[in-house]
Amino acid sequence: MSLKANVGMRYQKTNVDIYGLAAPLTSLGLLPGDVTAYAFNLAPATFTSDKNSYGYFLPSLDLNLLVRPDLKVRVDYSRTESPPNNSQLIPSVTYGGRVNSLNAQSNNPKLLPYLSQNFDLGAEWYYASNDYVSVDGFFKHVTQFPVSTVKSITIPGVVDTSDLSRIRVIRRCSRRARSSTVWPPTCMASSLPGSRCCRSASASR
Repeated sequence: MSLKANVGMRYQKTNVDIYGLAAPLTSLGLLPGDVTAYAFNLAPATFTSDKNSYGYFLPSLDLNLLVRPDLKVRVDYSRTESPPNNSQLIPSVTYGGRVNSLNAQSNNPKLLPYLSQNFDLGAEWYYASNDYVSVDGFFKHVTQFPVSTVKSITIPGVVDTSDLSRIRVIRRCSRRARSSTVWPPTCMASSLPGSRCCRSASASR
């Protein structure tokens, strides 16, 4: 019986510079002939940028135990990092929805990569010179998986001339858990005449 081990360690540092075009929202109104549809008045698009930085240790371990000349047991462990898509990082906001269902969807330049801890266990039986039977099992634990959440925003200087009851913002963020619970939002008036905003609460499990 013999044991062969391979151990590795890597530190990966990432610096991110994000650039994009963004058109700020200046005012809201209703479309003529449709009192349930919004007219979104946007300022000219301008370049916007943001930065982010993160680093992680990524170890790996490979153990091979030769129980008999024809029987081998293998155990593997590794930690891997998967960065978010570039389309999720561009700092821009898009607006949509109708009366009583206004929403804005934005990306998150501060998204972190999701991390995966990978475990693998296998056995190989070589019953002939060119033939073998193998059994493998694996387990993967993922953290910081990006999910969508709902939060409130206030847009300074934007006047809502319609009867708006709520505004929702959908933004991706890195969570330690893969699921979240979002309660219905409650609305409150902002300090600007004719404008509205709302607050919502969320919790992760």
